[in-house]
Parts: sequence; structure tokens; C-alpha cells
Amino acid sequence: MTAVHIFEFIFIMIALVVLHEMGHMVVAKWCGMRVERFSVFFGRPLWSFTKGETQYGIGWLPLGGYVKITGMSREELFDREYDAEGRLISETPVAPEIAARAYCNSTTPRKVATILAGPMANVLVAIVLFAVSFWVGIPQFDRTNEVASVAIGKPADVANLQAGDRILSINGVKPAKDNIDAMVTQIESNVGRTITVVVQRDGTQRSVKVGPIVPDAQDKTIGRLGVTFQQDVVATDRYSF
Repeated sequence: MTAVHIFEFIFIMIALVVLHEMGHMVVAKWCGMRVERFSVFFGRPLWSFTKGETQYGIGWLPLGGYVKITGMSREELFDREYDAEGRLISETPVAPEIAARAYCNSTTPRKVATILAGPMANVLVAIVLFAVSFWVGIPQFDRTNEVASVAIGKPADVANLQAGDRILSINGVKPAKDNIDAMVTQIESNVGRTITVVVQRDGTQRSVKVGPIVPDAQDKTIGRLGVTFQQDVVATDRYSF
């Protein structure tokens, strides 16, 4: 996994968290509840700002996110003071206008809608993204006979094959139109043997002996040359929205 893949994964996870928590927050506000905090990630905020009655921030612990709605339990509707030994000294209820907008004092349908809004936001976004993807089109790729990359130390590298080379034949077997499966079969079926590869580079053809072909790391009966082939888009599958 490359650094790019790691950053892509982090970005996708942040997007999922934001959409999920935004679903909770938006529906809670629609239902008249008081939202105190919207946080991407947990812990003390590294950065935050307040708009209206809600604080928006980014926490230091990247393990999710949360929305703080006033009065998720009735215990939260009291400001309590304790002595040094943990005994309750005083208990003061929050202001009536705040208590009226607490989650615990809302109706059951509004509570259910607020809780379901998070996962439903993710489901709806997934449906829309898949629909748009299929509508725009999904490209179908096929391998060409052009070498895209050469693995260091493998038979192709030892024989000085290079990215950009075009393999015209292997053991006399040529590509069938744009299909190189027959040539790949020659590689896979010649484990431990040397094969003859005809290569075109800069307009010049040359025949190269390559081998012995090494076995695949997972299946020792399959030979590997140590190259990846360039892939071209051969078609685009599109579906109605």
C-alpha cells in the first residue's frame, strides 16, 4: 500500500464520518433539538469554531466522530456540584428553554428519526454514488502487448526488457488481434524453462532468450516473467440512472 492509498483511505473515512454525523445533526436540528457540538474525530479539539449554539471542531484522536445533543439522558439536564469526597452538594436544573429542546424530552418519532439519520445518510450517499457511477459509465480494461513495468531481479529484468517494449511473440505465439492470453499462457506453462521473446523497441525488432521462468509466489505451477502489461480502455458500460 502506497502513501497515496493511505491518504485516500483516510480521506474516505473522514468523508464517511462527516456524512454520518451530519445526518444526526441536521435531523436533530430539524426536530428542534439543541445540538451543542459537532466533532470530526474524538478528544480535545485541535481546531474549532462556534456558529449559533453549536461548536464545530476537529479532535486529536482519529477514530470517528460524534454529535453532542443536549439531554441524551435526563441526568444531563442538571448542573451538579460535588465536594472533595465526591458527595453531591447541589443540583440545579438547566434553563427551561434548554430542557424543552433536550433529546430526552422530544417525541419518540423524532428520537428515532435522529438516531437513524446517521446510517441512513451513509446509505443514501452510497446509493447516489453508485447510481451516478453506473450512469456516467464503468470503463472495461484489457491488457495490451506493451510492457508497463518490469520487476527488478526477475527474468524480464535480467534479459533487459523495459517499460514501453512491445512483445510481438513468445515461443512463436503471437497475440490474437488484441488478445494476449495465448502469449501469457506460454509464460505461465514454462516454469523453470527459457522462452524466446520477440520484442519491438523504438521501431526495431529483436529476439531475446528469457529465463528460466520463475514460479508464482502463491502457485508454483504458474510461471512469471516479471512484467505487467499496459491496460487500455476497450469499452465503457453505461446504465440508466
